[in-house]
Amino acid sequence: MNGEAKSKIKSLPHLPVLRDDFCPQEIADKVIDELVTNYPDNLEQLSWYLPGPGAAMNVELDKVMYKVRSQIREKFNMSGNPMLYVYLACEIWRRMRKAYGYSEEIEVKGVPLAPTPHGPFPELVTREISDELKKSGFTQDLVDQILRKYYEDYPELWYANGEAFRRSIGVYLQVPEKNEYFKKIVPSGSFREINLSDISNLERDAAWRIIEMCQIS
Repeated sequence: MNGEAKSKIKSLPHLPVLRDDFCPQEIADKVIDELVTNYPDNLEQLSWYLPGPGAAMNVELDKVMYKVRSQIREKFNMSGNPMLYVYLACEIWRRMRKAYGYSEEIEVKGVPLAPTPHGPFPELVTREISDELKKSGFTQDLVDQILRKYYEDYPELWYANGEAFRRSIGVYLQVPEKNEYFKKIVPSGSFREINLSDISNLERDAAWRIIEMCQIS
């Protein structure tokens, strides 16, 4: 872990939000205050990684965002807005850093997937599939077909994930009922029934295509 253990969190500052249209100030303040009250241990674990983002930080942030998703569904009726989760994660990270004496600025890399969250969206890039998918029997053409359908069905989700990746914020957003969805979009008769490992590998390949399209280095 990075640095030394932090003290138990008592409060986080109410910073002006980055994008009120994506994450309204009122929702950010209420949700984050409830996290401090009800889930201080999760925030304390996240505090280990405040010097900078990374894979381990993203694991802890994803745990916090899991708590956030349940609150959003129950209290604010905004569960269908993927950009809300991206910017809520940013606000949590900013306020955590500010509380512990770090800059709350978030570096943004690359370019957006599209001019707006609603498009117009570019063509999906083709990228060599992973060794994991090859070993599982997938072909390049089949993966291209599956991911193209995923992109066509959920372009706004791809956009939101791109915005999270551009900010090094680990809140990979997934399709509702993703297991059933991926099983449904595999062309009938073209392949065996896919499993959870296959789905994870397909999502990973989708993430690499987003990173390439957003020119994130």
